[in-house]
Amino acid sequence: MSMSTIDRIQSLGFDMRDKYMDGYFQFGAKQKLYEILWEVQKQLKDSPTFVGEEEWIKNHCERS
Repeated sequence: MSMSTIDRIQSLGFDMRDKYMDGYFQFGAKQKLYEILWEVQKQLKDSPTFVGEEEWIKNHCERS
C-alpha cells in the first residue's frame, strides 16, 4: 500500500481529534474514515484466502 494512502487515513484521524477544530470539521473527517472502512469491508467480503494470509494478519495485529 502506498504511504500516501496510509498518510491520508492518519491525517483524517488527526483531523477528527483536533481540539482546535469545530465539530463540523471533525465529523466530516470521521465520515470520510467510515466511508473508507465500509469500502474496504465491501472489497474484502468475498475475497479469496491466500497461502500465508492468516499468519500475516496475526503478525500484523500483534504489532498494532
